[in-house]
Amino acid sequence: MAHLGQDGDRSGHLPSCAAVIAMLLGTEKLGSGAAGILMDPDGSRAFVACSGDNYIVVIDLKKLEDVRHLDVGGIPDGMAWAIQP
Repeated sequence: MAHLGQDGDRSGHLPSCAAVIAMLLGTEKLGSGAAGILMDPDGSRAFVACSGDNYIVVIDLKKLEDVRHLDVGGIPDGMAWAIQP
């Protein structure tokens, strides 16, 4: 769903998930090139990869606040949980 339209697109396309989260947070945007979104398994946080800025935004979904930026470099995109046996 993160790739279902462009932020600010007024052509009738659905906005991206990153654009919807930014609207909920009351900000224009989270960062440039928001490409991937991952939800915490317990539903408490969302992680948004901002590829153009080389960081991941951590969002507290209960408070609807941007709580942290993780500088990761290397153009973050898709994310997934890795479970160790």
